[in-house]
Amino acid sequence: MTIVRPAPLQRGDWACVTAPAGPVPPDLLRSGLDRLASRYAVHHDDRLTDRNGYLAGSDFVRLSGLQDALDQTNAAVVIAARGGYGTTRILDSLDLTGLSTRPKWIVGSSDLTTLLLRLWTDLGMLSIHGPMVARFDATEDEDVDDLFRLLEGGAWSAPDGLEPVCHGTANGPLIGGNLTILAHLCGAVDPGYADGAILFIEDVGEKPYRIDRCLVQLKRSGILPRLAGVLLGEFTDCESGEDGVTVTDVLKEHLTPLRIPVAGSYPAAHGGRNAPFIHGGTVAMEVTSTGARLKAD
Repeated sequence: MTIVRPAPLQRGDWACVTAPAGPVPPDLLRSGLDRLASRYAVHHDDRLTDRNGYLAGSDFVRLSGLQDALDQTNAAVVIAARGGYGTTRILDSLDLTGLSTRPKWIVGSSDLTTLLLRLWTDLGMLSIHGPMVARFDATEDEDVDDLFRLLEGGAWSAPDGLEPVCHGTANGPLIGGNLTILAHLCGAVDPGYADGAILFIEDVGEKPYRIDRCLVQLKRSGILPRLAGVLLGEFTDCESGEDGVTVTDVLKEHLTPLRIPVAGSYPAAHGGRNAPFIHGGTVAMEVTSTGARLKAD
């Protein structure tokens, strides 16, 4: 695969904001847009705060908004306003031709996992898994600042405090995102995307048995056996039930037999932290009994 890396941003470059998933709270959006505008020239259409039930407007509105942003020749970056649900509903209608000839950075997480993965599988294009505009206020300042630094060509480094789960070393592209989204993509995406990859996974609001279900789906679809390593993010509000089984129990049960390195406690993506990383960037992972290290290779 030929890797496509969009050009670094400069202050004043165009930043397009779009809402391909869930409805966007206007007050949180305004604050995030103001912060983004302190660094870049922000552009978005008037439909950004449309609402259609649990979606940020109709499929047509969300698709046209995202497509227009991707096709905007002056834009250097497209940043999602928020996640939620809805990107997969419009994904197959999205035309990436413009990006293939004029790459730009795409930023998102959560539901945007499906778009980041398509950019990787279809174009070999790097993107950024990181904070979204309507959550800038709820995200630690250091993570938003790191997002801007990465967009402007700064080197990525993993936050301190990674914890060892399974020992070993690995080298490969760091890809992934929300575990539930990845499980739902099984059967719709060639599992070959996992070959030699280090898979980042996180989730929110899912009971341990549902995390179990997702991991079983990834295993049965042939994804888990292809991996070189796993990086665990935060599993927010995923408390155990009356049975006492924890998410940690479930993760270890499924990942330990793979005999690949697994590191935990990467601070992303639904809590107060959403430390950004280059989705598709090659990283080296080393996990020992005393700690875990992850660095750009």
